Amino acid sequence: MSRRQKSARQLLYNTPYPTPEEKIARVLGGRGKHLYEIQLIDGTSTLATLPPRFRNVVWVKRGGYVIVLPVEGENKIGAEIVHVLLNEHIKQLRAESIWPKEFDSSQEATKEEPRISEGADEEDDIFINDNRVTVEESSPEEDEDEDD
Repeated sequence: MSRRQKSARQLLYNTPYPTPEEKIARVLGGRGKHLYEIQLIDGTSTLATLPPRFRNVVWVKRGGYVIVLPVEGENKIGAEIVHVLLNEHIKQLRAESIWPKEFDSSQEATKEEPRISEGADEEDDIFINDNRVTVEESSPEEDEDEDD
């Protein structure tokens, strides 16, 4: 079995539990060269690297969660990603009360209530794509007025 297959099976079939030195973090965005900006539970942000065994096996999305191992030193990189958490893993960690409360409250704050328009035209709710040229259609009555 190749290294890629072992990493994929480990990711999909094993529920990861953070050890005392590991921490759960939220991914704020990718910075290139397998570096990701992460936010720790205490609110600090740092760079984390994705080890070669996970590259081309799993993709880390912005807003996703990872388990990281903090790295000591004066580098810009403050942690190494040990495991990428999928939705099934997060549900399991919440069920076992391992999931940090800080990430639950911030996730609820970002959810928006669906917008209900009362008495407004449906045309107001239609998305307007600014990347396309808009063409105004004219009615046949306006065309006759222009000819006169």
